[in-house]
Amino acid sequence: MPLLLEMPDLVMRRILEESDYVSIQSLRKTCHHLRNFIEDVKPESTMSKIDVRASTDFIRSSVSFDGQQFTIDYRNHENGCLVQWSQTNKKVLENSDFLNVALRDIEFILESKNSTVMDFIIVDRWQQDFQSAQKFLKGFRKILEQRTSLVRAKSFNMTSNTPDETLQILPFMDADYLKQITIEHPDNDPKTDFKLAELMEFKQWKQAETLYLFNISLDIPVKNYIHFKKIFVDIWDVSIDLVIELKESFSTLSHLDHFEIHFHRCDAQNPFVNKFGPPYQDENRAKEPRERWFFSIPGDPDMIHSIIFYKKVIIFNRFEINRANEEEDDEYNDVDTLPNDAIIL
Repeated sequence: MPLLLEMPDLVMRRILEESDYVSIQSLRKTCHHLRNFIEDVKPESTMSKIDVRASTDFIRSSVSFDGQQFTIDYRNHENGCLVQWSQTNKKVLENSDFLNVALRDIEFILESKNSTVMDFIIVDRWQQDFQSAQKFLKGFRKILEQRTSLVRAKSFNMTSNTPDETLQILPFMDADYLKQITIEHPDNDPKTDFKLAELMEFKQWKQAETLYLFNISLDIPVKNYIHFKKIFVDIWDVSIDLVIELKESFSTLSHLDHFEIHFHRCDAQNPFVNKFGPPYQDENRAKEPRERWFFSIPGDPDMIHSIIFYKKVIIFNRFEINRANEEEDDEYNDVDTLPNDAIIL
C-alpha cells in the first residue's frame, strides 16, 4: 500500500474532498509536506460559522459546516503548543507558539474556496490581559489584510474593550453581505465612554440592518443609527425628547421594524402619559407588566406602530394592523399585535 505522501496529486485532492474539517487540520499537522500541499490546494469549504475565543494562554476555534460544529483548542504548553480537538485527540507541536498555530489555522479556514461565512464571531478578550489581546488582534488583522477579498459575513459579533479594537477588524467585513453588527463590552455595566463616532463613518455600519450593543451606552444622535431596521441597545438616561423623536421616526420611516432600549434612568413615562393619555395595560408572555400605546402611520392604513414601557425597557415596534399573533423575536416577546379593545391614536 503506498504511503499518503507517495500518492498522486489527483488522489490526494480526492482524499481532501472526502475529509471533514478536523481530519484536514490533523493532516496539516502531520508533516510540512502535507501542510504545504493542503494550503496550496485550499479544499473547498461549506463553512457557515466561525467563532474564535482568545484568552491569555488559550484559543478556541469553533467552525460549523453543514450543521455540524467542530472545535479545536490551542493551549500554551511547556514544550510548545497543545492542540486538542476532542476529549482523547490531542497533539503537542514542539517549539511552536500556540497563538501562531491558531492564527495559521484560522487563516487557512478563511482562505478556503467558496467559503461564505454566515456568522463571524470574535471574542477577543476572554479572561485575556491587554498585551495578549493586542497580540491576538494584531495577528488576526494581519490575516485579514493579506486576503485578496473582504470576508463575506452576514453577522459580525465582537467583544471589545475599546472602539479601536473593533475598528481593527470590522473594516475587513464585506459591507455588501453584512446584515448584523453586534458589539459587546466584557463588563456588565454599560460603558458611557465607549465612543462610536469612528465606527459610524464606515460603510459596514451604514449598510447593516440590525445593531446590537451590549454593555455599551449609546450616546450618539438618533440620525446616526436610525437607518438600522432593528436596534437593541443600552441608553443610560432616556428623556422624553428622545422618546418623542423615536416615535416620530417610526411614524415616518417605513424601514424601521423594532427598537429596544434598556435604560438605567428614564423621565419620559409620566410626560408621555400627560401628552398621549393613559396606556393599554397588560402583561407579556413572561407575565411582566407593560404599558402600551398604539399610533397610526400617516399615509399607510395597513400599518401602525407601538411604544411599550417596562420597568427598565422601552420598545418601539412597527407592524401590520391585522397581525394575528405576537411573535417570539426578542427577550420580551414584543414584536407586537393590536389587542381587540386597544385604541389607535
